[in-house]
Amino acid sequence: MKIHHLNTGTMCPIGRRLVNGSGSLFQRARLVCHCLLMETNDGLALVDTGIGLDDIASPERLGRRWVRQTAPKLDPAETAAEQVRALGYSPNDVRHVLLTHLDRDHAGGVPDFPDAAIHVHRAEYDMAVLRKPAPPEGRYVTGQWSHGPRWQFYGEAGEDWFGFKGVRALGDKEADILMIPLAGHTLGHCGIAVRSGDGWLLPATVTSTMPSSPHRRACP
Repeated sequence: MKIHHLNTGTMCPIGRRLVNGSGSLFQRARLVCHCLLMETNDGLALVDTGIGLDDIASPERLGRRWVRQTAPKLDPAETAAEQVRALGYSPNDVRHVLLTHLDRDHAGGVPDFPDAAIHVHRAEYDMAVLRKPAPPEGRYVTGQWSHGPRWQFYGEAGEDWFGFKGVRALGDKEADILMIPLAGHTLGHCGIAVRSGDGWLLPATVTSTMPSSPHRRACP
């Protein structure tokens, strides 16, 4: 399985020393939305989506406070959809989107892949979409799924994997992609395990301090 590492959103919050380990507390740090694009036996699969085209067109929907604090670059070329096109594919070729959770910088690109099945833990869907239980005020951007995605749910039932419980495979066609419940950051937070060569990658969040794509925007 071929794996592409994508930066689907550069963010520049204040506090470089705390975030990046160097510079001043008052300088801008650099964080990226690190996603994986995988060429699987069942088409393209994307782990998280980062910031989407609709977010860039209407950044106010991300929330003024969040935009002010994180200072995202909001560059359309960084979106997953545009990077899929740059690799010679269409967004319609993305068959599966596997979400670690539904925070705004993880699920913003969901509308950009209307033909994909959106895989998410049931507890995450219940809190973010059904509001059962009600999430903290302002936690989620409900407009990111107002178009009615084709959800695929995962629960606690599943296999054991290296000590983790409730692990589920993407499907019979792709047994080397696993959803791993890691509740804590949110009620339905998951890691996505992907077999790569003789080992595994385990993305559990998309926010990273490491550069991960040709679209490497600098922060001031």
